[in-house]
Amino acid sequence: MSAPALLSGRSRWGVAFRPGQSALGHHWDMFDGAGAPLGRTKLFYEGAGKTVGRLLRATGLSTSGTLHAAVLDTSGNEVYRLHSYPGRDGHLAVERADHTPVGTARRNELAVEITPDNAAAPALTLNRASKEDIALTITDLAGTRVGVLAKQRFERALPSVYDMVFLPALSSNQIAFAATMHLGYFGGHEYHVEIEQLLDDAPAAELATLTPLIAAYGY
Repeated sequence: MSAPALLSGRSRWGVAFRPGQSALGHHWDMFDGAGAPLGRTKLFYEGAGKTVGRLLRATGLSTSGTLHAAVLDTSGNEVYRLHSYPGRDGHLAVERADHTPVGTARRNELAVEITPDNAAAPALTLNRASKEDIALTITDLAGTRVGVLAKQRFERALPSVYDMVFLPALSSNQIAFAATMHLGYFGGHEYHVEIEQLLDDAPAAELATLTPLIAAYGY
């Protein structure tokens, strides 16, 4: 399965956080709009600090730092890699399993700006009016709304996806997950995307589809 094929053409899908017996087992399950599994994520470590990094995170002595996660399909094949960097230049880098860069996401106040690789400006922006919002609009470079990313499952009954943007936040962090796994940009344990209109730009379209994973692993 090629990397884009995992989620290609999907207008609805989501991820849900699953804590492991230790921090090394923390991961996100992926599923389609009907709840059928699409795959999962898995933490991994790079460089000289691989062994020490695993030990510190497994024992809970490390509660922050760079996170690396592989995105696996239902057969266990790696299709994407996510690299989440904290600090003043905190950002998330997305690449395919063959190390081809896809793009970068950065927080900007209440928004997240997503820039395809080699692009001069962000192609997508995730917007919210306040930290209490449970849903965020996804807009393209021209400011046109192309979808919604929500911190809870979409339902066909009211409220509509559009109305969800303006509803008060529901507490999405009532369960005390292990401190060694942050819960993404928006502090939720689930993220769901609905793409409302297709993007002509292929890199931007791929990144728009990946927004649940971007939200899950971004600082």
